[in-house]
Amino acid sequence: MQNLFYYGLIIISVVIAVWDFLYYKIPNKLLLIMFALYVAFASYMYFQGDIVLTWHAVIITLGCFAIGLILFYFNLLGAGDAKYLCLAALWMDYINIIGFISITAIAGGAIAIFFLTFEMYWQKLRVVILNRIDKQTEVYMPSKMVPYGMAISIGIIYVLISEKLYIS
Repeated sequence: MQNLFYYGLIIISVVIAVWDFLYYKIPNKLLLIMFALYVAFASYMYFQGDIVLTWHAVIITLGCFAIGLILFYFNLLGAGDAKYLCLAALWMDYINIIGFISITAIAGGAIAIFFLTFEMYWQKLRVVILNRIDKQTEVYMPSKMVPYGMAISIGIIYVLISEKLYIS
């Protein structure tokens, strides 16, 4: 049953990554869906007798909230990315949080290097995709911004596939 929640999280993470790549925004509706999924997951785990999971998640999330707030204050992370980071931290336990943060940082660095190296092509790809979706969409062209939601999604998916999913 846990795997259903994890698969749902993977689907939401992929949607958020694509949305962040295309629009440089993470919609609050998607974050609310992710939070609702966590509430359902935490309720399920509580009734399975795993109370510790919930407390660890709250403590880890508060730490990620502080980090996200500091990065947002120094304009190193967008507000949507900071909220997404906090929600992602809810799903991690004390064993997986270091791996999640490490993979997210590595993926973020790789995306930033790729973006800065191939910015013209990256932006052209965004424009082509957005024009295929909706010709009326005004394409937002940020200056030297990196859609860090993609890196957070990579971190989530990595932890879920490597540590949490029980494939049988």
